Amino acid sequence: EPVAFLSGLASSLVDPTILMLVYERSGATPGSRHDGTTHAACGGNATTQAAGSEDDAQKRASQFFMFYNIASSVSSMVPSLVMGQLGDLLSRRLLLVVPLLGTLLSQLLLLFVVGVSMPLQWLYGYVLVSGLAGGSSTLWAGANAYAAQAVRHGRSSRRLMLLELSFGLAATLGSVISGHIFVNFRLPLSFKHGSFSVLAAMFMYTLAIFYSLFVLKDFRPQTKASRVTLKGVLHVYRFGMFKQEDGLGQGSSPGGPSDQRAVFALLFTSAMLYQLVVRAFIDFLGLFMLRSPLCFGPDLVGYATAIGCCIYISSFLANLMLSRCWTDQALAMMGIASFCAGTLVMTFVKTMPMFFL
Repeated sequence: EPVAFLSGLASSLVDPTILMLVYERSGATPGSRHDGTTHAACGGNATTQAAGSEDDAQKRASQFFMFYNIASSVSSMVPSLVMGQLGDLLSRRLLLVVPLLGTLLSQLLLLFVVGVSMPLQWLYGYVLVSGLAGGSSTLWAGANAYAAQAVRHGRSSRRLMLLELSFGLAATLGSVISGHIFVNFRLPLSFKHGSFSVLAAMFMYTLAIFYSLFVLKDFRPQTKASRVTLKGVLHVYRFGMFKQEDGLGQGSSPGGPSDQRAVFALLFTSAMLYQLVVRAFIDFLGLFMLRSPLCFGPDLVGYATAIGCCIYISSFLANLMLSRCWTDQALAMMGIASFCAGTLVMTFVKTMPMFFL
């Protein structure tokens, strides 16, 4: 939990900073400038020229984030598989330490981009360095594997829920203070706004590395027969986990292997589609907050991000209270329905109270 808390706090300090930086470098200024003035396109007397400039800036920022997210996802695919194998063979601690080290090194590139106005394209190097070390996907998978192995059988679900709650609380706290840190704190030697947030995130990642190395108890590798291999993972995606030997369970009887394969295929497809929609919506939402009619400044961007991070807290409470009387499928449907309702409301948002509602 401390590793999840520290990494969640660090990422929540950095993510709004990157959003503000890319939007400003794309040619637009968020509604609330550092000096307290208001951008022309955000006022009541917004001109057509200002609105057109804002549209161009949003288009450039959207294109940048599209390639940014692709680089982040693709660069971590192969390293994640390799790190998973090494974690099973050598030590679970590798799944935590190596991604944290890669993220810490990538923060140095981000510090140069934010603090001394290096080209925005350096952010591609930022995500590549982090991705080649496994990225957040390996870190989160390692944290889940570590938490599940550290408890007795039958209590792993509760431990994983506490892990997500720790991350959510940290992300909410970091998002609330991120805007104020962005505006009110600066490093000396002509470093620009946002550099203090990056430095604070580097400190958090350093603490997480030291905790993983010197405080967390390491686990011995499993026996060779019980190690998870890449071949086994591929069998799962080919529905091999539902195949039975010696002809048992054959046929089309309810609950048989064919029904289980169909359920697994539907769940996997729905999860992929849901993640695709959520990722696209979140990427769009960040830029939507910065332009008219909302024109959020750094502080309001932090508050809005904090509200979004509350999903970790609400999901923990929902699982805690409803898991005894609802099935897993019902809980999943409730989560999808709540997201759809929020997206529908967001379609008509034109004011700040409506946005937070």
